[in-house]
Amino acid sequence: MRDSELAVALEKLGIGPDTLSAVLLLPLVQVAWADGSVQAAERLRILEVARGYGLTAGPWEHWLAERPSDEDLELGRRVLVALALRHRGPTADWGPRVLQDVEQHCLDVARAAGGLFGVAFSTSDGERRALAEIGRALKAARADVDEDLPDPDSGSFDDL
Repeated sequence: MRDSELAVALEKLGIGPDTLSAVLLLPLVQVAWADGSVQAAERLRILEVARGYGLTAGPWEHWLAERPSDEDLELGRRVLVALALRHRGPTADWGPRVLQDVEQHCLDVARAAGGLFGVAFSTSDGERRALAEIGRALKAARADVDEDLPDPDSGSFDDL
């Protein structure tokens, strides 16, 4: 994903230079919406993760009130991978590890509101499908983005 494409995608998602970490929340939001609504425990878990990423109240919170489109969720995953694999710029320290963290947070969101006392049946069929889709999509996006990434000594994604 080229810098210009990335900038357009971030703008479409409503993410600015000060809220780049919000892209880390889109997969979590997808899992929360998997059953048709965001439950209170899922919302709290997402807000907790957001605070951990240094995000406070912001435009990204509308994703908890209104489900993002499938197109925005897919775009968000591509942007997430592109930012995570950047060697330069404001997200250069994320690295591939952040993608593993996002997948774990997705699982935590899926388990947040379900189950019998949090022990059995802790994820719904819809959540399991969302988790599988996110896993597949992140893996595929990593392969696609790897082809587009500039080498560490080039690229211009410094102005965000």
